[in-house]
Amino acid sequence: MNEDKYSNNFLRLRDQQSATEGGSVSGFFINQDQIFDDVKVSALLNPAGDSNDEIAVLARVDLSSLSSYAATIDFSNGELILAKIIGGQAGDQAIILANAFNVLPSLDQAYFVELEVIRNKVIGRFFDASGSVELFSLNAIDTNAPLLTGTSGVAVDISQVSFPNFNDPNNATFDNFSSRSVSVPEPNNLLSLLAVGVIVTGIKFKKQVSSRNGFVAKNKRFKS
Repeated sequence: MNEDKYSNNFLRLRDQQSATEGGSVSGFFINQDQIFDDVKVSALLNPAGDSNDEIAVLARVDLSSLSSYAATIDFSNGELILAKIIGGQAGDQAIILANAFNVLPSLDQAYFVELEVIRNKVIGRFFDASGSVELFSLNAIDTNAPLLTGTSGVAVDISQVSFPNFNDPNNATFDNFSSRSVSVPEPNNLLSLLAVGVIVTGIKFKKQVSSRNGFVAKNKRFKS
């Protein structure tokens, strides 16, 4: 699987071969420079003309346990998914916190996705490509051993693994990736509640996890 990076924070994860030819079923990019607890992760997700990809932004990623929260668009059927992945149990085995269908106006265009995790509250927001018009949001409270901290990243996964769709190689692009620490005020301070501070840390795509071409890409479903 190939990783193409450009100077304007543009990243492309793609494979020249289908999974049946030895290509990757999934691929993900994780930036390990910074670890967050309360965090907001966002990126522009583009299926690059490929309708059989699930594309996601990831928060509180723990590579040692293969766990994370994910906000995903399934470009094969338009499903919006807010999920928790534990121990690499992705795909149909992921914990679906919330989901929705028939929200997006089209499946052949890019969408801006934002994943916010504050304490144990997980919010996925889905916007048009400009990031200015919110189309839908998914909200959940994780009360079952919530993930506490981790890194951030993006992922792409083949959605439908039955033939002939399984012969479709992975192909997705990400633009304007950002991971920001969110400062949460104490609830007993009314003034601070009215002025929630956000500390923005710009993260550029860098080679952080090496498997091939600077990111992890395994023949394993990373469906959220």
